[in-house]
Amino acid sequence: NVFFLVFCFFFNDPATTVIYTLSLHDGLPIYCDYVWSGHSQAALKAGVRPEAVDIVANFGSLDGLTENEVVIVRFGREVVGDHKLSQEAFDAAVNQFGEANTIVLGALIGHYTMMSCTLISTDTQPAEGAPVLPKRP
Repeated sequence: NVFFLVFCFFFNDPATTVIYTLSLHDGLPIYCDYVWSGHSQAALKAGVRPEAVDIVANFGSLDGLTENEVVIVRFGREVVGDHKLSQEAFDAAVNQFGEANTIVLGALIGHYTMMSCTLISTDTQPAEGAPVLPKRP
């Protein structure tokens, strides 16, 4: 989709691009197995550590993430989970990716929230045997 292409343009490192995308699911109030099934596999193929994918899928502790991964996942958790972004998290993202790319991340979070709503409301399911998100209480 166009947002992912724009994202790839800004972030030339495929692993960074996909872990950024994964972070969107970490804080989303709407869990969409269809989106996760594709992105989690793309992340692994792009070189994202399996441990990072597992932490995102299970809303695990940030302790098992690299410093760069923490910046990304924390951003997603704060924006969507807390409905605000701390100055510390914003500054860390700007320092790592620049101001324009940090704004792109916020736009992507909104885009994937909308896509998840659309896919869920049309009962779009991932392929048989594709990875799905663990159910959260």
